[in-house]
Amino acid sequence: METPRKQSPLVRVAILAAVLAVFAWSYFQEKKPKIETGNLEYRMVTGYKNGTLQLIMMEVEESYIIPDTAYRKDFDGSKEELVSRPLQLKMMETFENIEYRVGFNEETGAKAKPSYRVTREMFNAVKFGKLQKYEINKKQKDAIVRLVD
Repeated sequence: METPRKQSPLVRVAILAAVLAVFAWSYFQEKKPKIETGNLEYRMVTGYKNGTLQLIMMEVEESYIIPDTAYRKDFDGSKEELVSRPLQLKMMETFENIEYRVGFNEETGAKAKPSYRVTREMFNAVKFGKLQKYEINKKQKDAIVRLVD
C-alpha cells in the first residue's frame, strides 16, 4: 500500500495567496469607475401615457422630433436648459415615469450604441459637437452616474 504524499505547507500558502489575490483584484475592479468618452448622437425624453411608452421629444444635432403638438413650443434650443423644472412639471401632468436618455458614439468603437438614462441636469448639460467623458453605473449599465470634466 502506497502512502499518500503530504503537501508542503508552502504550497498551501501559495494557493491561498493566489485565491485571495484573485478576489482582491475582482473587488477593486468593481470599485474602479467605468469611464467612457464619446460624442453625443441624440438625447430624448420619454414617458408613459395610458400605459404606453411614448416619445415626448428627441433631439439630434440641429433637429428636433416632437410628436406631441402640445410640447412643440416648449422645447427651445436657444435656452440654456432644454428641459427646465417648470417644463418637467408640465410633462409630469400628462406622462408617468418620465425618463431622460442620451446616446453617444463611443470612442471604444463598440458596434452596439447604448442608450443611457440620466438626470434632468445631466440631460441639459450634455452638448452636441463636444467630446464628453462620463462615468457609467456598474450595477445599472444603462445609467450615467456623472459627467467627468
